[in-house]
Formats: sequence, C-alpha cells, structure tokens
Amino acid sequence: MTVVGFHFASVNAEKKEPIKGKVNINNNVAIMFMEDSKKVKDILAGWKKNQSLPKDVAGRILNTVLNKCNVQALILADQVGLPPPIPLPKVKADN
Repeated sequence: MTVVGFHFASVNAEKKEPIKGKVNINNNVAIMFMEDSKKVKDILAGWKKNQSLPKDVAGRILNTVLNKCNVQALILADQVGLPPPIPLPKVKADN
C-alpha cells in the first residue's frame, strides 16, 4: 500500500490568552492510498466493524500523518511563540 494523498482541511491558530506552553491540533484529515479493491473493501469492513486497521496499513498511515502533523506543529508553535513540540537538531562548537 502506498499513501498517495494527505490533506489538511483547514489549520487555524489563534492566541487567546498568554502562552501556557501546549499546542493542540484538532483536524479533519483525508487520507488516500492505493491498493487493490478487494483489500480496500476488507480494510473498510474491518474499520466499520471494530474501528481498527491491519497493523501494516495503520503503520503506514500513522507515519504519514505524524510526518505531516509534526511539520504543522512546528510552524504553529513558531507562529504563536512556543518552543518546538519535538526536539530539533543542535550544533555544538568544539573548543
């Protein structure tokens, strides 16, 4: 399975009160992936029945979502003056 699309419907950030140090992202996400029609039907049936995905499908989708959401979280944190939500690489000067 290849994830071929990922789209944020909207992203809004508003500073309502002094910064308290937490970024919450609530969204409506659309994800598209390519797979043969039988497997897609099985995945959808499993989702409708017990709200779960096969591990291989869930892993690929979650990795794609995390990659996109972490980038958005970095942008939003910078815009509202919060520290980055994930560790960023740092350069150390040798003495």
